[in-house]
Amino acid sequence: MILRALIAALFFLVQMSPAAMNAFSQITGAQIISGVMDLKDSEVMICAIGIKDGLSWEIRCRWAGGLPQCLVFSAPQTVL
Repeated sequence: MILRALIAALFFLVQMSPAAMNAFSQITGAQIISGVMDLKDSEVMICAIGIKDGLSWEIRCRWAGGLPQCLVFSAPQTVL
């Protein structure tokens, strides 16, 4: 039980709401299928799966100060 509380305190992952996925879609230019946000003290890390140009991408973003600081598209796969 103590271990579970410690893990919860270290990692705070939140599933993206439909509004957040829509906003992130506009920023990335990809149709976001799913995603999570890791809420840290001074920044937010976003990890999402999105479709752009007929490929499925893993999209990572570091968000700080109300703006995206780094946006990385990786692991492209064909969409079936």
